[in-house]
Amino acid sequence: METKPLSVGPINTGSLLNSSEGILVTCFTGLAGTAISGDYDPSVQWAAMIGLAIAVSAYAISAGLRKSGGKK
Repeated sequence: METKPLSVGPINTGSLLNSSEGILVTCFTGLAGTAISGDYDPSVQWAAMIGLAIAVSAYAISAGLRKSGGKK
């Protein structure tokens, strides 16, 4: 039996929901998007945006170090 990635019309999720990176970014973006689009104080919205940027950057750096073996 062959498995196919989830596809909704012109949108193909690919590995978005099949990898830890995709799930992490999707969850963080959903949480930040809720705070940004909601009726929250601007300081809360800025904190959500900065938190998302820090979380994604930290994950990208750690994944890069893991793939390179942590060696310079």
